[in-house]
Amino acid sequence: MIGRTESTRSSDRVLARVAGLLALLAVLGCFAPTAPALTPTPSGQFVSDTGSGEEAAQRSRFNDGQRGLQLALRAQDASDRGAYEEAELLYQQALPLFERALGPEDLRLVGPLANLADVYRALGKFDRAEVLYARLAFLMHEAFGPSDIHLGAALASTAEAVASQGQYARAKNLYQRALSIYLTSLGTEDPRTVRLVNEFAELLVKLNRRDEAEALKAGALLGRPGA
Repeated sequence: MIGRTESTRSSDRVLARVAGLLALLAVLGCFAPTAPALTPTPSGQFVSDTGSGEEAAQRSRFNDGQRGLQLALRAQDASDRGAYEEAELLYQQALPLFERALGPEDLRLVGPLANLADVYRALGKFDRAEVLYARLAFLMHEAFGPSDIHLGAALASTAEAVASQGQYARAKNLYQRALSIYLTSLGTEDPRTVRLVNEFAELLVKLNRRDEAEALKAGALLGRPGA
């Protein structure tokens, strides 16, 4: 059985990017600086109070987030046009801004990290994509635990990037972990599970384990993906 097509996967990525950017718009509202207080002077005039250091830091985070969002929107447009080199540069500029606005381990970094990783993947820079997908997996594990489907998806993306570098044995372990989560969370009939089974089976063929690949696709090993 054949999984979903690459065009469908690309559509999923586009929808995820849009959702991520919309979420960032909401995030920036958390950092919106308050209007400065007006203090009367003896002459009857009012001067603005610049506020505490924390307010200044909040304002700086908000400005970083705004600049990051502007760059990310331009990067998304470039990526959707297939201008991946341009998107790469823009996302590289946006990511540290988001990190300063949110913190390096904030779960809301998932969208910017995934976007840049997907661009690296499209450019064939699989080593760089692997680093970011692995970082996504860490964030998913910390946020949702070892059995959540979000972690499984991040592990599957990491496995794909690793396999694309020809490191099949290491990719096999990642695919096994991802498939175990998919089977538990989604079941055997979900199209996402089917697609992952097919990808894993293709990797097993490259490892000269054709019999195991055929058994996996036939469903004999679905209940024990680490076999």
